[in-house]
Amino acid sequence: MEPLLDTVAAAQWLTAHGVKRTPTTLRKLRCIGGGPAYRSFNGRPYYTERDLDAWIEERLSPPVGSTSEADAAKASALRRNKRAADVAAETAAG
Repeated sequence: MEPLLDTVAAAQWLTAHGVKRTPTTLRKLRCIGGGPAYRSFNGRPYYTERDLDAWIEERLSPPVGSTSEADAAKASALRRNKRAADVAAETAAG
């Protein structure tokens, strides 16, 4: 079994890996969504390094060599996310 990280340890792990997030931000993301996956044990949230790493990877752009490439990658990602949201909405509607 992977080690379980509490909220403070998860924030420290993310910061050590170049993604500065505070425990407060992780708590907020648990409420509003958009944060890393977590598990509960005795009512307390715990994260795994694998889930934190996956969360970072989901948000990283592909490598680019210029700002124009970055703009194109961002536009492509926005279209991809909109299509995924449309499919999810259709699936939820029935």
